[in-house]
Amino acid sequence: MKIFLCLLVTVFIVSCSDDKNNNEALYQSYGVVKEDVNTNGKLYVESDNGKAIIPSRSGVLLNDDKGSRVWMMFSTGDNIDRDTVKVDVYELLRITQMDFKTQSDESTSDEVHLQNIWVAQDYLTLTMDVTASSRASLENHKYTMYSDKEIVNDTVRMEFKYNRNSDSRSLKFTKIVALKLDDKIIVNSDSASVVLAIKYLTNTSAREIFVTYKK
Repeated sequence: MKIFLCLLVTVFIVSCSDDKNNNEALYQSYGVVKEDVNTNGKLYVESDNGKAIIPSRSGVLLNDDKGSRVWMMFSTGDNIDRDTVKVDVYELLRITQMDFKTQSDESTSDEVHLQNIWVAQDYLTLTMDVTASSRASLENHKYTMYSDKEIVNDTVRMEFKYNRNSDSRSLKFTKIVALKLDDKIIVNSDSASVVLAIKYLTNTSAREIFVTYKK
């Protein structure tokens, strides 16, 4: 439980819960909001490991959420190993979308304190440590990915830039951002995947990280 509470302190959360029962087991998952056409358009979250996570309470997921990247914390009375799980949602985070540009510009990047980066369900997801004067001021930070989308030797060159907008460094947060890839990176039919070579700036130098994108 301590791990979850630490996460809630640092992640920018939209709350969707009643009072928590501290004796319940809590789970967390990344996923994408989907619409079940067989149940009159009911919304659910398809997790990155392929589970259908269905909120027990209506109104947690909105029509505008369809196709978007989310993180959620939940409890369930179902067997968590089932392919379909009905859950009570305690926290829901609608993950910030990166801007995308096909041409680089003269803008500079603040340093990026990268925690993790991965691809799932056609989304590139990035978690990073950030500082800001408040949660409200964090909304003014900008996250931009640049790429001409050209595939050379099964590799696409990309650059991630982060703009703090000269915000102060009073408080520390974990920020999660995502980029939808399937309408930007076209995987050739002759290749099952491409490598994303992503350049970013640390507090000491520019670095490059490689992530595989499979269709």
